[in-house]
Amino acid sequence: MATDENIIIGYDVSDPEQKEKLVTHLRNEYLAGKSMKESLQVADYQLEQVYALGYRKYQAGEYKEASETFQYLLFFDDRNYKFLLGYAASLHKMGEHYVAMGAYQMAALQAPKDPVPLFHLADCYIHTGSPEKAVAALEMVIRMGTLDEQYAELKERATLIKNALESKGKKKPKRRPRKKRSS
Repeated sequence: MATDENIIIGYDVSDPEQKEKLVTHLRNEYLAGKSMKESLQVADYQLEQVYALGYRKYQAGEYKEASETFQYLLFFDDRNYKFLLGYAASLHKMGEHYVAMGAYQMAALQAPKDPVPLFHLADCYIHTGSPEKAVAALEMVIRMGTLDEQYAELKERATLIKNALESKGKKKPKRRPRKKRSS
């Protein structure tokens, strides 16, 4: 028996045949390049309400809950810059640097003129022992900051970190004097 909660975009999911049709419909929509948000006809304001919840969780230092909220949002729209950045930042705060790197990279692809994801990506590279990659990311941040004045402060921070990484890389480790072998 069909009830309102069993109906998803016109398909009765309590009926196995209808459920299979829904799955086929969603698969075809996905192959056509549509997001789950579009396929399920979810309104922007609904996702924005959930985003606000994730943002509040992040601001409260509840990073695990925030990451789960942003991950839920990404199910509906995996190309949304704000959702990707929120997810990446939450993971970053949790110390999940490798996973955060992937999310920051995806965010950077969605907003190629915004250096913010690359700046935080550089920090993840530093935390995972890849200072060369961090310097490369910071160089991109600096170039982007040169092109857009709104990122001037971020450019300054990136320059300071890059210079510190480069000077640290130039320092040669001190060698301990060898002990003389006794014959």
